[in-house]
Amino acid sequence: MSRRGMMQNMASDKAVLRRAILTRRSELLEADRRRLSDIICGKILSLKQYAEAKTIFAYAPANGEVDVLPVIRDALLEGRRVAFPKCFGRGEMYFYSVSCLDELTEGRYGILAPSENCPKIDVTEGLMLVPGVCFDRNLNRIGYGGGYYDRYVGLSQNVTYVAPAFELQMCERISPEPHDKRPDMVITEQLVYKNNDLGRFENV
Repeated sequence: MSRRGMMQNMASDKAVLRRAILTRRSELLEADRRRLSDIICGKILSLKQYAEAKTIFAYAPANGEVDVLPVIRDALLEGRRVAFPKCFGRGEMYFYSVSCLDELTEGRYGILAPSENCPKIDVTEGLMLVPGVCFDRNLNRIGYGGGYYDRYVGLSQNVTYVAPAFELQMCERISPEPHDKRPDMVITEQLVYKNNDLGRFENV
């Protein structure tokens, strides 16, 4: 099989897996989503990397994603800089600093995004919360297909890339494509999967 054919098969497999995990995640009861999200947020808040981060690159939870608002509220309360992404064309996304959640308005895909008056900032240091559809124990990630986060993950050695996910989003194995990037860790309600020891995981 040609390289082009192999890449098409990989993309097809990812699309099937993406749909299956999104369906599974959508079946999670709201009460359970909130409870599990609180557990995951507690783990994020206890990270040394979070304690040391001056900037938190967040996301506005949508479509059943892990609700990271407790982390965002804590960061704002502590006076840290908090930034949210704003999407434009395919794969084009930038981060903008907000001083409060009231500065978020409905943006592309119906997801909350910074208003026009929020300043754009560079991703140079801090901690970035990376959403995704599914992950494996080697931290391979399948996103939503737009490639928005692939241009940021691993961009700066001074940024820790943390993917909050429910354990039901973990897969046995994901075959990464050349452009796919892995976060430094995936945090679920059960385990923390770390990039510095691929294939290993621990309870926290």
